[in-house]
Amino acid sequence: HRQGKVAQLLMAMQEEVERQGMQTRLIQVSDMKVQPCCGCMQCCSLRRCVLPVDDAQQVLQALKEADAWVI
Repeated sequence: HRQGKVAQLLMAMQEEVERQGMQTRLIQVSDMKVQPCCGCMQCCSLRRCVLPVDDAQQVLQALKEADAWVI
């Protein structure tokens, strides 16, 4: 949860990275609305999900644009 040990560790990492002049973005996936995969496999040929746009697609875009990730 937001005040747990992992959250504290991530916040400390974020502060250090920002102190060094880099931009960060913390994404709280627990707050997101995500449609489950329906298994249609259209993403394999289209290279994108055909489900209505939800928070998962926003996260995927952020991951594509990032230089580094901490998961």
